[in-house]
Amino acid sequence: KDADLAQTAINALSYLTSKNRRLKNMMVEDSIISTVVSILKSSTQSTTLAACFGLLKNLCEASESTAQLVGDSDVILIAMNTIQVYCEIPDIVASTFSFLRTVVTIENNQLHYLELAQKVLSAMKDNPNDVRVQSDGCHLLAELPKSRALKSLFQSESTEMILVAAAKEFPDLCKNAIDGIFFRNRFLVN
Repeated sequence: KDADLAQTAINALSYLTSKNRRLKNMMVEDSIISTVVSILKSSTQSTTLAACFGLLKNLCEASESTAQLVGDSDVILIAMNTIQVYCEIPDIVASTFSFLRTVVTIENNQLHYLELAQKVLSAMKDNPNDVRVQSDGCHLLAELPKSRALKSLFQSESTEMILVAAAKEFPDLCKNAIDGIFFRNRFLVN
């Protein structure tokens, strides 16, 4: 029952903060982030996890300082673990990708970009027909900073196959992001 109550509360807060900046700021001031992190650490319910990442995404959109606060917390490591553990549940994967997009560009975050890219690609491979996983995964990968390790990964044949498949399956949502990834790494999708 406590898990159901937590999920209902998180869903309500996520909905309320989706478009209300003032409410987002009030919630950050009230330290809601630590409460959400506690729920993330203790929950194994897929719908609760997805709702928590949705709420954190909304809160991070309130300000860069909020995104920095979240980016410096345990949430990043929890998110990366969630992608791996729940890779077969598209709603959790997509919510996690969407959340990570709000913190991926923040300096000094705890993201390990190569490990994250590998997990994103694995989840995309496991969910080839899920539009949210493919779209959010492509856009998350496109926002990762350039590095030699990522360049090598993005130029691998297995990565190219995953990204080209996403571009073909969901061209309106994925192709531009994938073209950006390939262009940064010196080749384009035809």
